[in-house]
Amino acid sequence: MKKEDDPSYRRSIILVSLVLILNIIILGIKSYLYFLTISIAVLAYIFDTVVDIMNDCLSIVGLKRSRIPPDKDHPYGHSKYNAFVATIIATFVIASTFEIIREIFIRITTHTLSIHIDSLIVSLLCLLAIVYTVIAYIQYTFSKQYKNIIIELSALRYITDPIFTIVVLIGILLASIGLWWVDILVSIVIILVILKKALEALEKSSKILLDVAVISPEKLRKDILKAFKGKIIDCIDIYSRTDGENIFLELTLVMNKNLSLKEADKIADEVEVFIRKRYRQYRFARILIHQEALE
Repeated sequence: MKKEDDPSYRRSIILVSLVLILNIIILGIKSYLYFLTISIAVLAYIFDTVVDIMNDCLSIVGLKRSRIPPDKDHPYGHSKYNAFVATIIATFVIASTFEIIREIFIRITTHTLSIHIDSLIVSLLCLLAIVYTVIAYIQYTFSKQYKNIIIELSALRYITDPIFTIVVLIGILLASIGLWWVDILVSIVIILVILKKALEALEKSSKILLDVAVISPEKLRKDILKAFKGKIIDCIDIYSRTDGENIFLELTLVMNKNLSLKEADKIADEVEVFIRKRYRQYRFARILIHQEALE
């Protein structure tokens, strides 16, 4: 079966595409809410949806590019492209939050703090809370069924959105009765949460792009020497990296020089099997084991 014909792959693409379409509709609803309320909290709420749309686009790109096999020019595959795009998005998000902060400052200094609310606004916010809950539930259930990390991460983002919606509704209600500072407070909370998400994404993508070690060399060496005591003298030059999905591991086994090549290869194969079982939480794309005879 071709990867493109994999039912879980096709369903993943359809699911994320539908969520993307829903988010575009949600963006329109939130923009209308901002037109009705002129609320800073709703403005931050709009920005949160813009981030969701960018992440949905990234998820679609990630799902498609993860299906492209390694080639001559990209021996480690194409998944690092996701980390590169995620870095750009996270940087954009961090920079753009200052626009909302500027808007807050303008509102306070110009005393433009009045908020309008009616039954239509309340109904739309309640509808958004329900829609976000359904999206999070469907994506999380799907991710657990098909073991898809991209969909699971997307679902975790949407789990907080119903809470955001209720908080925004409460903020608008309180601001409409004269507690204008609640609207400012809610917008600041949303900005801080968005910044936290962006910084976490930036940290994760930077570790991928900078090839930060995924597996502790000391721990792996200790595990191997303990499991193969008497067969392996030492385990050195341990290097691990990730492309965001797969793990690439390289190490050197120091063995007795009296071992034949066949015997050394057999031990190396046993070590690979051991690593895959011992560290089964990782998805290994390649484990390269070198052999070195002790002089």
